[in-house]
Amino acid sequence: MTQSIKKKALAFVVSACLVLAVPGTALGASPSPETAPSDAVVTFSAQDSGSLSTLAVASKRVSGRGANSSKTVALTKGVWAVSYQYTRNYASYGSGGTYFSAYLDSNKLSYRKSLTDNRSAVTGKGRHNILITDAGRYWVDVSSASARANWVVVFTKVGLTTAKKFSGVGEADTKRFKLQAGKTYRFTVKYSGNRDTFGASNFIVWLTGSSSSSYGKLLVNDIRVGRTVTKLIKITKTDYYWLNIDSALPKAKWTAAFR
Repeated sequence: MTQSIKKKALAFVVSACLVLAVPGTALGASPSPETAPSDAVVTFSAQDSGSLSTLAVASKRVSGRGANSSKTVALTKGVWAVSYQYTRNYASYGSGGTYFSAYLDSNKLSYRKSLTDNRSAVTGKGRHNILITDAGRYWVDVSSASARANWVVVFTKVGLTTAKKFSGVGEADTKRFKLQAGKTYRFTVKYSGNRDTFGASNFIVWLTGSSSSSYGKLLVNDIRVGRTVTKLIKITKTDYYWLNIDSALPKAKWTAAFR
């Protein structure tokens, strides 16, 4: 979820089991319909303690090389986990990496969502949830990358959990859990290790609903190495929500719970 908040450091670093495949279409070319999507296994970096529903929805995968557009994929309404991974993203000089940025695009004039954090790195990966309100065909536009970079993006429908307690490392999104309208929940998040060579960094948490009317409530916006935050959250709409750890350093550990 892209929000208009200035961050000191961004690193959408989460676990995804992905396999690099063949390149996509050339930049600027009209995306073509995909072939039968390959199944892929995606692991969640945010762990929970509840039971999970099973969704008989195969993952959809696109891939490519360099700054190119992918083939199109058909996405239905709902919440989708988007996992990406890239390698060989070398700068044109030296041995370091260059910027890698990718967007989810469609034929809708106003639709364009950032999928990555525009980091400068040779390799990288990440995962977060997106809400699709209009079923249709979408494609990935990698707008900035080394010509040698290989990349893959996997879309998987997000399942439900009975848990309201989660833990993870770095930036991540949890599975969806139900919160009832009219109830006040005690939200607690504890994090540590949110430090790099420049010191403490941003730690940002959003509560996000599965419908546009309950989309996005800022819970935490810190620049600290770590602390425990507790607050009361009143829910005005019954919905399936998830926690979006929107900004955290890759080694920052966190736990979060609603009671």
